[in-house]
Amino acid sequence: MARRTREISVSTTSQSTERREPDQEPSFSLAVLARSWAEVTGELWENILYRVGDWAITDAFPDDAFRTADADDATFHKQVIFDRVRWHRDLVDKIHRAQDPEKRERLQRFADLHMQAMEIAVLRRDVVVEACRAMNVVPPPILGLIEGFSATHRVPPECPPDFPIGVYAREAEGDQAWRHHGDVMGPDEVDKYTLLWDAAREMSRNNGRDIEWNWLRLIDAFWRGDLARAGLVHFYRGSEPGREFVTHNRDALAGLLLGWRTLEDGTREPAHPIDTIRHWSVADYRGQPAPLGDYFERDHEGRLGLAVLTQELDRWRHGETGTAKPVAARSDDKRDGSASRRRGPEPGTVDRYGAKDRALFPELKALLADGLSVTAAALRLAEEGKIAGVGASGSKAKRLADRYRRERR
Repeated sequence: MARRTREISVSTTSQSTERREPDQEPSFSLAVLARSWAEVTGELWENILYRVGDWAITDAFPDDAFRTADADDATFHKQVIFDRVRWHRDLVDKIHRAQDPEKRERLQRFADLHMQAMEIAVLRRDVVVEACRAMNVVPPPILGLIEGFSATHRVPPECPPDFPIGVYAREAEGDQAWRHHGDVMGPDEVDKYTLLWDAAREMSRNNGRDIEWNWLRLIDAFWRGDLARAGLVHFYRGSEPGREFVTHNRDALAGLLLGWRTLEDGTREPAHPIDTIRHWSVADYRGQPAPLGDYFERDHEGRLGLAVLTQELDRWRHGETGTAKPVAARSDDKRDGSASRRRGPEPGTVDRYGAKDRALFPELKALLADGLSVTAAALRLAEEGKIAGVGASGSKAKRLADRYRRERR
């Protein structure tokens, strides 16, 4: 009975302002819904939007609930909406802390782009009503009269941390947990890497170009697949003493920057071609929402940031200019004139299965012509035992699919 007295019955009506065809379910953007809820309590509508954005990733909304206002067949995965709202909130925080007017203006442009998604992505009225039931909130006035609906909250509450969420949200949480509890690399291993900004500074001494110009040449080489094919290492300040690190291959880092799109088989790939990033400026990289923008900042202490194995860097520079010199062995790596402690090639520099994978490209292409996605086709070849290598079928299929996408761009 006590719970019954706290419930709020919906009895408000309003005129909807959305565009719709006759007999078509009306639709509303998240921004419109947040503004309508704000009229009830006077709370800032942006704060309500951020809370709804947290709910967007949960089972309160179907995966394909968000669509564009002008095309019924174009949808946004709810992970995209969740990310956009979160990135906008992070950028607003960075804008408030920024002292440089030019930096504030640049960050504001990125924040406005993310907010545009909140204006463009819309939900059908029936989807909003079901989401309100899940959130236990009274529907916003703009929906009009909802018969027989009662709820505890007048505006969307904070999303409980244990509310059921979709598969991609679980992956994102796992990635975040790994990001903040990564391995700590030992000093001797760290010495084998060169930060991209340090490499750019050295290149500037040789060619007279700006450091930023050279840094963009390095990162573009990574996106082309010419540098650090196994991935760039990101050193960051973690919870443990020393430098924690994580390695991002091209697709993983591109997905963080461009978002993800879902494939037919339920896997995902970057939402836009990786070549899109090769048009970016240094300001574009640094203007990304936290923590992504920090990946590309220059650490004047020379400890943190994106890094590449020095031997890989020298090989790439030799291929580009023919002038790079091999890295000399460190004095403390020598023992009475003996060879270096580590023998053999550096990890990630030997392509054992490249030729065999490429030999499967015709079969892979034939399966694509039958309507399969790249991932599904690669899995079929793996299950048929046609992909060389050790390990599970899924890992071998991923290797083949990644190689095909990378080399067919």
